[in-house]
Amino acid sequence: MIKKRYNYLIVLTLTVSLILLCGAVLDPREGALLARSVNLVPFSPAASRTALAREPYVQRVQSDSLEIHWRTDGEIECQLVYGDPGDLTDPIRAQADGDSQWVRLDSLEADQDISYQVVDSNGAPISRVFQTHTAPALDFDGEIKLAVLGDSGEPYRMLWNVHAGKPQTEILEQIERANPDLVVHTGDLVYNHGEWENYDPLYFKPYGTLLARIPIYPCLGNHDIMTDHGAPYFANQFLPEVSERFPERYYSADYGNVHLISLDSSYLETLTNPEEKKEILSVEDAEAIRQEQIEWLREDLAATPKNQWIIVFFHHPLYSTARTPRTVQNRLDISHKDWLPLLEEAGVDLVLSGHEHLYERFHPILHGKRDDANGIPYVVTGGGGGDVREFEVPASELTALRVPMTHHFVLLTLKGEQLLLDAIDRDGKVIDSWERTRARTGASQE
Repeated sequence: MIKKRYNYLIVLTLTVSLILLCGAVLDPREGALLARSVNLVPFSPAASRTALAREPYVQRVQSDSLEIHWRTDGEIECQLVYGDPGDLTDPIRAQADGDSQWVRLDSLEADQDISYQVVDSNGAPISRVFQTHTAPALDFDGEIKLAVLGDSGEPYRMLWNVHAGKPQTEILEQIERANPDLVVHTGDLVYNHGEWENYDPLYFKPYGTLLARIPIYPCLGNHDIMTDHGAPYFANQFLPEVSERFPERYYSADYGNVHLISLDSSYLETLTNPEEKKEILSVEDAEAIRQEQIEWLREDLAATPKNQWIIVFFHHPLYSTARTPRTVQNRLDISHKDWLPLLEEAGVDLVLSGHEHLYERFHPILHGKRDDANGIPYVVTGGGGGDVREFEVPASELTALRVPMTHHFVLLTLKGEQLLLDAIDRDGKVIDSWERTRARTGASQE
């Protein structure tokens, strides 16, 4: 009896060990065997002594500058070498705040290809060589591709191991195949509550190959602010700062002739449900964010050049048929009052949101009615990796297409005056395709 139990324990131990060593885990939702991707790098003494805790990722990409951030396993002096592909000759000593390190590259050319590598103080490589590029100039009229996803970072667990699930990694594979110039994220980067410990397994590791070469522009989701008032989100993202009191909660960025505006909709939850949400965001701060953001949005839209595409994104949708109206009406009353007049007056080209874990595209809307010529198209895309859901109510007369229970991302292709939108599922199937020629009638247009 003792011998049988002993043999059983040996078999069990070996089985668990093999699973962990192979990087395979059972997906509790799909009953499928998942394989974690593993980067095999040649062993080097320098790399073993100065291992990176987080691979490099690009931030604040502009036409003449960009930043490269990474984290080390301890406080280690690092440098960044960079230059033209195949010619890394310009070492820069990294700035550091504990194990968080970064380098800012200035005086670059628009749409410039750059190769870079993290090295130690002696010049020994401690990362692979990566390639990135600056943003095109504002007057760029060529093709720009944006991948858009939201509600992505669902944690899957086996014992102590947390990792990205199969839906998230398969969407990532489709995004990689599309080869976008940048990525927009409509919020809820990390579930369940935007925890510190989940950012690496659910964001930086799965998206590492993207982050090393192209920028990801996120907006705050309701789950992103649940831990320490969103401190992990702000500590891990390095975004344009336009507010002294609330830096990085909302911002804008230019990528060629595309003007991106990221708004913070988290204040809506506090103002519509203060007793439950005030511990996450106080009523005072929510009202202050509301007022400051409205004024900033007005000024930013007025200052945007007339020849730029204007794409606005935030987490909570302005239009959606995902839920019964009574559950979201108070939130919609505030957001429609705050934002719709400004967006419509400026002639915004596209509004993107997440929050609802499904896909829905609306016909162009102006003043609450369908207007194919002058209205704003609204797209809800929340199928980046989290649980997907059904619609609770029938479609409205403003709805163009609804797709429930489907993981997906949206690929936007902009060239000249043309916008092509493709929604693509985790198998690479196009579930929606829509095209439009730009025609603005807002105050920002001649």
